[in-house]
Amino acid sequence: MIGTRLVKKYLVCLIVVFSFFDTVSINLPWISNSHRLVLVLTLGLIFLSYDKLLSFFKKKYIMTSVFLLLVLLGITSIWWANQISYSVDYLWYWLTGLVLYIYFGLERLSKSEIINLIYLWCWLGLFCFIVDMLALVDTDSWLAFMKTLFSIETANFYLIELERGRLVPWGAVYILCLTPLAMINQRLTRKHIWWYGFLFINILVVFLSNYRSMILVLMLGVLTVAWFYKKLKIKIGSFILVLFLSILIGFVISNNKFGVNVFGRFSLKNMGDVNTLVTRFRLAKDAVLLFMEKPILGVGLGNFSLWVDPMTISYDGNKTIEIAGKTHNLLLTWLAEEGIFGLMLISWWFFVFIRQNYRVIINKNDWFLKVLAVCGGMYLLSSLLDECPSYCFYSFCIIEGMLTAYEKK
Repeated sequence: MIGTRLVKKYLVCLIVVFSFFDTVSINLPWISNSHRLVLVLTLGLIFLSYDKLLSFFKKKYIMTSVFLLLVLLGITSIWWANQISYSVDYLWYWLTGLVLYIYFGLERLSKSEIINLIYLWCWLGLFCFIVDMLALVDTDSWLAFMKTLFSIETANFYLIELERGRLVPWGAVYILCLTPLAMINQRLTRKHIWWYGFLFINILVVFLSNYRSMILVLMLGVLTVAWFYKKLKIKIGSFILVLFLSILIGFVISNNKFGVNVFGRFSLKNMGDVNTLVTRFRLAKDAVLLFMEKPILGVGLGNFSLWVDPMTISYDGNKTIEIAGKTHNLLLTWLAEEGIFGLMLISWWFFVFIRQNYRVIINKNDWFLKVLAVCGGMYLLSSLLDECPSYCFYSFCIIEGMLTAYEKK
């Protein structure tokens, strides 16, 4: 029994690591297929807890059913998709999310185990922060080193000047909410210094990355920290000072380094400029037009980019690169790719998780669970504002599974 429990702990840690590196692709053979490893390892954990599976499905059949129906709808769309491989990739993505939710929902982790996972998330985010900051230095030697450390896709991502620093923000906003939980429970005598350090880094990289959507989600994270600052026993003046300095430094560096800041990217001018909101409105319009053209079946899961014009990004002064167009909104994606049935199912999926998070925040006296519920809500909000990387979605499924496990019968 003890041996099985220990194996589960190690496998859970591996799942978190592999899900993270599914987005930040390290150039190592054993980690290059990390998205497949996440699914395989999670299925292995479910097998080890098979005795709890039936009771879990009986109690949480609605939440698992809507997840499963989304996967089944995606499978059927393969038959009319132009690019089947795109559909298969997205199916793997959603199937992995489903099994992650099931395992963490049926295997109730102790709060100390959850804290350990939070530490792991923090250190993975710190690793990504260091990589991003070194990339901002923009030396030829560093970029050459990156091509040996990372996959070609990730290394090429850093060749685009405005894109540097963008791997970490999603994790940063999560850590902004999760770090206080870990800091409260650790035994360092200077825990507040660690906490302020993480807070400074998280907010700094969001502004360095110039992610518009992350600014909005960051507000929710900051409000959450302010919500339970008394529990942290921190001085509100120190909190505001760190917040102000991180925003100011991030804003100044970004403005001087890239000639643009995140507030300028909220502009509605320049129709062809990907750095303004106009492009987002164009993509949203394209999604609606595709729905009107194929309202029942859609264009096939993962196939939206094949039906719209690519976006052009300028870098290094006179160079350009085309990237696939995406809706930057999960509801619009399923509307265009799976038609009216896709919209109905994904709306139902949103509803069941919003309802769970709302019940935890309103009814639970445990502030620990309240913060996890807010983190889940942060993903739901961000999925309506941008394209979330896979590890952000997998982290959401893990957190929602944890909340499900702690719900009263």
